[in-house]
Amino acid sequence: MSSKPTYDELLRLNRELVNTVDKRERVENALHESQRQLTTLMSNLPGMAYRCRYDPDWTMEFVSDGCLSLTGYMVEELLENASIPYGDLIHPDDRQMVWDVVQVTLDEKRVFQITYRITTKRGETRWVWEQGQCITDEQGEIAALEGFITDITDQKLAEKRITQSGKFLDSIINGISDPIFVKDDMHRWIAFNDAFCKMLGYSRDELLGKSDDDFFPQGQVDEFWAHDDKVFASDEPDINEEEISLAGSTRIIVTLKSAFTNPITGKRNLVGTIRDITEQKRGEQELLKMQKLKSVGILAGGIAHDFNNVLMGLFGYVSLAKERLPEGDPVINDLEIAEQYMGRATRLTKQLLTFAKGGEPVKRNVSLSELVDSVVRFDLSGSSVGFIFKQDPDLWAVEVDQGQMQQVFSNLAINAKQAMPDGGHLEITMENVELARDVGQNLSPGRYVKVICKDDGIGIDARHIDRIFDPYFSTKQSGSGLGLAMTYSIISKHGGHITADSTAGEGAVFTLYLPASDLPRMPKVNKARTVSAVGKAGARVLMMDDEEGICLLAKEIMTSAGYSVETALDGDQAIAIYREFMEAGEPFDVVIMDLTIPGGMGGKEAVREILAIDADARVIVSSGYADDAVMSRFADYGFKDVAVKPYSPTKLLQILNRVLGD
Repeated sequence: MSSKPTYDELLRLNRELVNTVDKRERVENALHESQRQLTTLMSNLPGMAYRCRYDPDWTMEFVSDGCLSLTGYMVEELLENASIPYGDLIHPDDRQMVWDVVQVTLDEKRVFQITYRITTKRGETRWVWEQGQCITDEQGEIAALEGFITDITDQKLAEKRITQSGKFLDSIINGISDPIFVKDDMHRWIAFNDAFCKMLGYSRDELLGKSDDDFFPQGQVDEFWAHDDKVFASDEPDINEEEISLAGSTRIIVTLKSAFTNPITGKRNLVGTIRDITEQKRGEQELLKMQKLKSVGILAGGIAHDFNNVLMGLFGYVSLAKERLPEGDPVINDLEIAEQYMGRATRLTKQLLTFAKGGEPVKRNVSLSELVDSVVRFDLSGSSVGFIFKQDPDLWAVEVDQGQMQQVFSNLAINAKQAMPDGGHLEITMENVELARDVGQNLSPGRYVKVICKDDGIGIDARHIDRIFDPYFSTKQSGSGLGLAMTYSIISKHGGHITADSTAGEGAVFTLYLPASDLPRMPKVNKARTVSAVGKAGARVLMMDDEEGICLLAKEIMTSAGYSVETALDGDQAIAIYREFMEAGEPFDVVIMDLTIPGGMGGKEAVREILAIDADARVIVSSGYADDAVMSRFADYGFKDVAVKPYSPTKLLQILNRVLGD
């Protein structure tokens, strides 16, 4: 029989009961607070927390309130037994991929992460990122999946914009014709544009991560890297002109290099841009060459003009001396030899005049093949050099100065013959070419006849190849150095171009481009008839020349042939004399006018005044500048004929008779 509890025991038991009740209330309150905090946290998460069964439909047992903003569906619409399984929200193209990824990671009992698309209640496609893990039962089998899903559509759109911007920037950079490259601090290429690949002749895969020493000689590499290091050390841009060897040819480039901090890696990198100035340099060299030719031309023109006046006097007085000697006199033979030497001097002045300001070509439509064939065969005749001639069957005609072009191919043929003293072959090939753009030889787009002259001779030393077209440059002891310079000048004045390529001991190749003509070939014309040198008795002639000696010589020649001659030293004097005789009723039958009068009025201006006085005046223009436009188109300026200095007495009388016979 148990005794009843005492009052103290009852009091103790009551206190314990009260403590137990208080403790339970505190636990329950803490639990409620924890649940409230969890609910608040779940509600404020930018996404959806979930628990679902492990099945392909992702049957939801729990979803947080974030499902509404994520999917557009209420919580009750996604829970178990709802009409919308979460699996149906996954984009059809992504469902199998999602399941496969989840299956693999769950088999390995590890956390899975995956990105895919869902379709919201409003039909919008959204990108989501999910992280989850499996929940196992007591037997270790997967019972459920728990995880978190958040909307990353804005991030995906930002990534897409960045990718598109990157592609856009790449397209801009790759559209730049100048090569661009980026190097790291180990001189390795880590980025570059298409032009850089094209310049080096390699693909991106072949260049990425490589450096200069994989493609260039060591000497060039050392120079490149010295400039790289200078940029890294000084943090200042560096501009440098360099020569590089590419595909067996030397190119001249200007490189601009700058250092910068790579925003991705945080390391210092170097960006470089390259400008190929090879053609620009060649153009500058061509311009310099033309300026040199122009300078020589100014000097040569003045010398040749004065020299022609001297030759004029020599020719005239030698000819008069021959006529005054009795037939059979041995001195006549000496004078004829002197005339031969004067003839050589005349040809030299013609070469000099090619460089002169008045040496523009007098063009006409010709068959270049006929011209070249006849000139080269003549110059090679009697030598041991064989001639091989090839041409397109329908070779285009060209508009050229026939005399100048004959000189061009005569120079080339003679050069080839001298380069092959023991014999060989000169091969000339002519073909039609159409240039769609500037090929780097100062040639405009259009149709050209391309001529290739190739010989088997001794070739040209590399030290001299860039100078062979310079005036007065020659490697021959007997050479004047004018032949190829004159050739270059003639071709340039015709709107063409000529280059030379050679290796010592392996022959030389000269390549010419001449603009093709759009006109049909000109018909052949009969040679001018021979005119008697007998003067027209009583005809009155006015002779104007600034050289008094030329006037006296011409007067003596014409007077001896029966002409009545007056002389003038410039245009003003000639006009005054012509007007005086016209007013006196004794007009001149013919006037001979020097084209150029230093410091005074020349024939070009004076003929207009003469024709104003007498519209029927017959005026002959005379000059040592045989290629001046006035000389080639004398009729356009009011002249009846032309007398090219130096002329012989016979030639002068022939011209007079021809004009007076019109």
